[in-house]
Amino acid sequence: KADFINSISFSKGMVLDALGDVMLGLIAVVATLAALAGVVNLGSLFHDKLRELFNDINYFIFFFLVTGYSLYALGEVSYYLTLVIFKNASRIGIQDLYWTVGGILILISFITMTTVLMKEHGNSSILMKQLMYGGLLTIMVLAIIFGINSSNYSFGYIYPIISALIVSSALVVIFLSNYLGDFRQVLFYLFLASIGILAGDLLFHYSNAIGGYGLSGFLSDLFYLAGY
Repeated sequence: KADFINSISFSKGMVLDALGDVMLGLIAVVATLAALAGVVNLGSLFHDKLRELFNDINYFIFFFLVTGYSLYALGEVSYYLTLVIFKNASRIGIQDLYWTVGGILILISFITMTTVLMKEHGNSSILMKQLMYGGLLTIMVLAIIFGINSSNYSFGYIYPIISALIVSSALVVIFLSNYLGDFRQVLFYLFLASIGILAGDLLFHYSNAIGGYGLSGFLSDLFYLAGY
């Protein structure tokens, strides 16, 4: 009986692992398409304005957003190739550099956008509201990731923290939505995408901490897929 139960568990694990490979492939494709769409839209909105990167604040914000998500896509493709194609199971790889730098660029863009909008349209009550909700979210994320069994994968702690800071800074999209004009819907979708990636990061950290793909890994991939 024990052998039968173990064989069923083993079979389920193999199915989930195979499903995980498929999900990683889908994420790599969708993330790449999202990055390409961002580049196309950046070009259509601002045309050839690279020389004005630090003069036009709107271009600065969207350029860093697109660059950040493009690096995320490079990370997803690298992760898929490393883990699935080349069968390299090492925890740390080039994808971690892409994801980390990409997250920092996205964070810079949202912080810049928050600073600009607060200067132009904000007030002390909105600022306090953003700091309160953003701080609460960040504290909750810290409590979750450090409350989970310790993980040897240090980047598993870094990604949820960066994502929490991104969502916290992106809250300005909700609080000052009336002043966003034609960019309101676009930025709202980016806000939702950031929430999806944060959820994926938390589950990714948990999956690494328990040392297997399983249901948490599958849910993590679903959130990443939705986010991209």
